[in-house]
Amino acid sequence: MKTNRGARKRELGFSLVETLVALALTGMLLTALAAVTGQWLPSWRHGFAGMQRLEALEVAIERLAADIAAAKPITANRTHAPPLFTGGPNAIVFVREAIGPNAGARLEWVRVAELENGLVRSRAPYAPVADDAAQPTFADPVELAPGSYRFHFSYSGPDRAWANDWVGRATLPSAVRIDVFAAGAEQSTPLSTTVALRVEAPAACAGQASIEDCVNRLLEAR
Repeated sequence: MKTNRGARKRELGFSLVETLVALALTGMLLTALAAVTGQWLPSWRHGFAGMQRLEALEVAIERLAADIAAAKPITANRTHAPPLFTGGPNAIVFVREAIGPNAGARLEWVRVAELENGLVRSRAPYAPVADDAAQPTFADPVELAPGSYRFHFSYSGPDRAWANDWVGRATLPSAVRIDVFAAGAEQSTPLSTTVALRVEAPAACAGQASIEDCVNRLLEAR
């Protein structure tokens, strides 16, 4: 009886050979998983970094669109009717309400320009100037997007025709289109969005048949 119980106990356990085979199979499985993970992880990291860059670019475009939409038809002084807005293919200068902590009810200049290190937003306090070509000294630069992206601006009036600049016009543009390219890929299809300005002309032009005629009358009356 003792011999039979000892035999049954040996049959219920693993032999040394079986244990070694199980360990070998486990090692092979772990090696295969490590190889697959080593090939997959760099691609995952690259994709995750690309997603982070796109999210940062989306935030930059949203900030830029909000700035442009808030542009005000402010003139340089009582004798200059054209609003303080200078738009080029790679830079925009305009006046808007100040934003930020303790900004208060005041206006500020905003310049968004493509520089060597990327798209940079800077600002300056607003004050009447001698003419509409004068601009203040801008400060507080903030990088909206890195230099790995290129920005191009286009401007549209009531005729809905797009132009590469908007300088010395009687009103603000009706819309501004923002095209974003990867650096060195300007011939590719851009990431594009269009911003409609909330106000295009002074309040005195409300209800007039033509905004341009209204601005001209305001200029003649001064």
